[in-house]
Amino acid sequence: MKAITAELDGLSIEQLMERYDLGKTQFYERKNRLKLEFDKPKGSKKAIASSAQIQLLDELDDYLKLDGTTIDQFCIMKRIDEPSEQFGELSTYTQSLSDPSLAILTLFDRMTRIMPNSDPIGHIRLLDEACEKGWRLSTPELAQLLQLRTLRGNEIRRYGFICIRQGKNGTTSAWKIQRDDL
Repeated sequence: MKAITAELDGLSIEQLMERYDLGKTQFYERKNRLKLEFDKPKGSKKAIASSAQIQLLDELDDYLKLDGTTIDQFCIMKRIDEPSEQFGELSTYTQSLSDPSLAILTLFDRMTRIMPNSDPIGHIRLLDEACEKGWRLSTPELAQLLQLRTLRGNEIRRYGFICIRQGKNGTTSAWKIQRDDL
């Protein structure tokens, strides 16, 4: 986290752009994707972010520093409206089908929205499906399914699976999942 957000109530857009070392286009992409609306105090021409908004932007900035993560993945994780709402939910599903990793995240998100806590081993079922279909998951996707904050090393054993780092999936590491037959 950048700093204690309670002290930061009232940062302007310019201050936030400097805080995250972003240009105007990059900053507004994040702001709009997170659906943030900043208030303008009476008598001021500058929009000001609240501490809650700054905290969300800090979380997104930290998340994007992970290997190969995207704003869309963050929004799915935080349950912010789907990335392609202007084209309806069908577009999101169509995009998901072309990217198996995003399909897993979308499926996981849908499961938790429809039946929260009704399947305590749902993430293990998704790991099994990824193993069976030979999908290579990105580091943040695998971390979410393994219920870990970070993935260290080149091999992880958990829930009866062995996850082995194998090459790249775009800009992120790709992980192969195998059953651990000990």
